[in-house]
Amino acid sequence: MKNYSKPTDDKIKDHSDQSNFNALELFNLKIDTVPKLVEPFFQKSGLASLVGTSDTVKSTFLRQLSLAIVLGKADFIGFKLNPKHHRVIYVSTEDGPHSVSHSIRKQIKNIQSKKVESSTSRQSIKNVAPNNDIIKEV
Repeated sequence: MKNYSKPTDDKIKDHSDQSNFNALELFNLKIDTVPKLVEPFFQKSGLASLVGTSDTVKSTFLRQLSLAIVLGKADFIGFKLNPKHHRVIYVSTEDGPHSVSHSIRKQIKNIQSKKVESSTSRQSIKNVAPNNDIIKEV
């Protein structure tokens, strides 16, 4: 059985190789802030969702955010960006590749500050259709 005694400081410094925690271990990590991808909304790791009724430009918003990330923008609509790799996996559950391609091309036309045709930018957004095996695609 695992010993759940109060950890000492040296036990809580590095948990990079640990993937499972009990509640006491999580509490003792003493995390005060969650690193954000978009301040103060989306966290850097884990899952987040953007929900709303039909035709409220959720997909447009997320494609624009994706472009800002891969193009190395400092902010997105006035909110600070903190990306690490400047890469995006865009999973569309409603739009096919033709529709996404058309939409991205329209959105890129509006971005003037950085040339989008670089090979890095073109390869930094990966579109995964919902009928594909997402794990294999990633």
